[in-house]
Amino acid sequence: MVGTPTFPYAGVPPLFAKFPDGNVYNLAEITSNELASVQWSSMKVGSEPCSEINIGWLFTDGIAPTWPEGTKRIQFDKWLIWMNDGIIISLFANTWGEGSYLPSIGKTPDQLHCFPLTQDEVIDVFGVPDRIIDYFGE
Repeated sequence: MVGTPTFPYAGVPPLFAKFPDGNVYNLAEITSNELASVQWSSMKVGSEPCSEINIGWLFTDGIAPTWPEGTKRIQFDKWLIWMNDGIIISLFANTWGEGSYLPSIGKTPDQLHCFPLTQDEVIDVFGVPDRIIDYFGE
């Protein structure tokens, strides 16, 4: 996940992502209208491609830090994106489920890495971390 309520993504580092339509987008510049126009899935109904876009307001339980007021959570095929004032403030990609599409991200349009990223790929995209949090540890 890139961006948290206390450290929202603000375009630094510059990130580029390849979405299921095959195009590469600058995540610091893409608008909510552009996100809505992306062909998000390879699913078909009859002979027509379709995608499911789930846009909703983010509800919090009051326990965890909350996103700024007006933040929207947008769920696309393999991507979960939080936007506020028309810009991406956080994103999460997963590789679960079927299909040949794997989300990819990079610091330039020519150097994209498919998820899941290796440690070296994480460092290539984001730089050397100043801290590491082990979410799967006990």
